[in-house]
Amino acid sequence: MTTHIETRHEFDLTPAEFDDRIRWSDAYREALYASLGFRYEVVESDRATGARQTRVWPAADVPAPLRKMFGDDFHFTEQGRYDEARRRYEFTVTPSVASDRVQTTGVERLEALDGGRCLRVMEVNVEASLFGLGKVLEAFVARSTKQSYDDDAAFIRAYVRDEG
Repeated sequence: MTTHIETRHEFDLTPAEFDDRIRWSDAYREALYASLGFRYEVVESDRATGARQTRVWPAADVPAPLRKMFGDDFHFTEQGRYDEARRRYEFTVTPSVASDRVQTTGVERLEALDGGRCLRVMEVNVEASLFGLGKVLEAFVARSTKQSYDDDAAFIRAYVRDEG
């Protein structure tokens, strides 16, 4: 079974401003992950090719059966490529545990809106093939992913407002 998540958030930025001030900004990423209490590492970030790879150690409230399986050093690697002409980022997320049984893929697209604004649409698919835990894991990943994107949107709005 696959769980599908979609979020939509509007920002007071053009797509080009979003790319400059958010997508490719090291200062933004550092501020975001510090506010979330996440440890993260940029493995690759190449605006010319659109390639991006990061590792993130989330600080999430994990259900007990999953916490036992994940262990204390749970992290995930996001690898993707951004097509600036299409304003489309396609990515995969690979967990540090059970990577052969958990697949997360997604697409982020930016759409220009009137008034110098943009809409970010995130579509993520999660599939977990873990006997007895697949549904629990998919529900947890779906809930935490949606919450992360909602929190990120609120953070972006505050960051843009405060950074001018």
